[in-house]
Amino acid sequence: MIAEVTYDLTDPTIDSQLINLAKSGADVFYNITTGKATSQSIRKVAELGWKPLHLLSAGSTGRSILNAAGIENAKGIVAIRYSKEVGTPQFEKDPEVMAFEELRKKYLPNVDPDNTIAYAGYGQAVAMGEILRRCGDDLTRANVLKQAQNLTGFHSPYMLDGVTYSYTPDNYTPMKTLYISIFNGKDWDISEKPMTE
Repeated sequence: MIAEVTYDLTDPTIDSQLINLAKSGADVFYNITTGKATSQSIRKVAELGWKPLHLLSAGSTGRSILNAAGIENAKGIVAIRYSKEVGTPQFEKDPEVMAFEELRKKYLPNVDPDNTIAYAGYGQAVAMGEILRRCGDDLTRANVLKQAQNLTGFHSPYMLDGVTYSYTPDNYTPMKTLYISIFNGKDWDISEKPMTE
C-alpha cells in the first residue's frame, strides 16, 4: 500500500494526515516535513502506536525538533545526514563545533547551545564567505554566481567529515556524500563510512 499526504505550513497540526497514513497500513513512513510539523509527526506516530520504518529527511534531525517531539518518541528513526550537531556530547570536542560555540557565547549568548538552526546559519555564512573570498575584487553578480557554481570540494564547518559541497555549473546538487544515522533514544548513531552518489 502506498499513500501520500500533504500539509500546509499554516496548518495548526498534521494529526489528521498522520492518522490517515497510519490507517493505510504502510510499513514505511518517509517523513519529509519540516520544523513544527516534524515534531508533531514524530509525536503522533508514537501516540498512534504505528510502527513503520520511519525515515526522516536530513534537514529535520536537529535536537530542538526531537526535543519538541518528545525525545523518546524518536527512537529508531533512520535519517540521512550531512551535518554535525551542536549541544551533544558526540561533537563537543570537534574543533569546528567548538569554534561555533566560542562565537555563539561571544555574539549570540541568548541562543541555546543546542540550536542546530543557528549552527547551520554559521555554516552557510562560512560558505558565503568562501564564495566572496574566491571572488576577489570582482564582486559582480556574474562572478559571485560563477564562484558559487564551482564550490565543489569546499567543506563547511557545519558538515560531517568527508562531506563537501558538490555544486558545478551543470549540477546544483549541494552534496553527494551522506551518512546513514539511526536515533538510539539519546543521540544519532552515525555510520562509520559515508555513502556517495
